[in-house]
Amino acid sequence: MKVTIIPEDGYVRIDGVGKNLDFSQLAEPLDSNIHAVQWTGMSGVVERKIGGPVVITDLLDFEGVLDLFAADDVPPAPPTLEEAKAVKRAELAAYRYAKETGGFVWAGQTILTDDRSKTLLAGARTAADAALANSQSYEINWKSSGGWVVLSAAMIVALSNAVREFVQACFDTEKSHDEAIEGLTLVVSVEAYDVTTGWPE
Repeated sequence: MKVTIIPEDGYVRIDGVGKNLDFSQLAEPLDSNIHAVQWTGMSGVVERKIGGPVVITDLLDFEGVLDLFAADDVPPAPPTLEEAKAVKRAELAAYRYAKETGGFVWAGQTILTDDRSKTLLAGARTAADAALANSQSYEINWKSSGGWVVLSAAMIVALSNAVREFVQACFDTEKSHDEAIEGLTLVVSVEAYDVTTGWPE
């Protein structure tokens, strides 16, 4: 077994596997004069900050560090109910955002709903509202999944409304899932809960 220990960095490397550990967990702290420990398998050296290196023939003084290294591999405790719900809600929010910005079908065309597209449409809606209020014609070229289309002011308003309804439906669906998650009482039920159902298309 080859071992490297660097106390100031909380770093331990055993047989090629390195870890950063919390040395404050040691029952007996290491000598603060130790800069590093190098163990080759049969013997080793303690590199001291003051006083030079010292040859060692065993790792008895460093068993606490080796135990800490091994303990780091112990699987974490299972989550509490609230921790499981927090993880599931984060998954839900990420899924809602992906749906909200992933587009939807309107009038046979896939309409982009990423944040930039929604901002551009909001600007077009403002101009369309002004044109309609003044009984003026207004058209724009808009790029959809099927290519370029010409949108009149009335079509811009209709598209803007459809996008707003789609986005709101995504949030409404997230809220429904959130309430369902809140009502669960078992960790296993929370972890198995499917957040991908019931979304608008």
